Amino acid sequence: LQSVLLLDLYEKLVNKDPVSSVAWMSHVVGAISLIKSCGDRFIATQTGRRLATRLAMTLAISCGAARLRIPDALISLRKDLSSCVGDTKWDFTAIVVDVVNLQADNASFPTSSSVEIAGRAKELDAQLESLETTLSTFWAPRSVSMSAHPLLFGSTYDIYQDHFVTQVRNAFRTVRLMLNSIIQKHCPPELSIPRNDATEAIKVLSEQIC
Repeated sequence: LQSVLLLDLYEKLVNKDPVSSVAWMSHVVGAISLIKSCGDRFIATQTGRRLATRLAMTLAISCGAARLRIPDALISLRKDLSSCVGDTKWDFTAIVVDVVNLQADNASFPTSSSVEIAGRAKELDAQLESLETTLSTFWAPRSVSMSAHPLLFGSTYDIYQDHFVTQVRNAFRTVRLMLNSIIQKHCPPELSIPRNDATEAIKVLSEQIC
């Protein structure tokens, strides 16, 4: 499975168009089949669970880039893993699954109700915002003042505990930026409050990343 994931990474480096490249999804789909053929034996070990978790995240990202709905096999794998995997990143990717499906539906059915699309995006954004409030203080940044040498985005910068925390926090923000962009695009003009809220959220999230 590790070899398959490495091949998948290679294909994504050399074929950068997820829509036209057949290889973009082939390896991760094959990896899911490999796990299914092994049954519960695969996730019975710590190594197997780590690889299966990595595959679940990789497949979700692959579907998002290709504007494809999450396959049932991935939903089944996540269900099997949920009993033995549980952390903030795993909870985050559960919401990402719904975000990917929203993007796929929006791309496949352009005539879908704009109000419905905006409503789903708003609900998912609220879930992500709520999940962030449950993070421990370990995930909070330490603000460092640079008053003598002002930076482009203010006179302070944030330091996080480690690279993993920084990556996950910015992943939260990136997905929320996508969702609020969808809200801006699909929210009817007469619903000014959600549109204004989305505009403000994009501003705040962008500044947090920077």
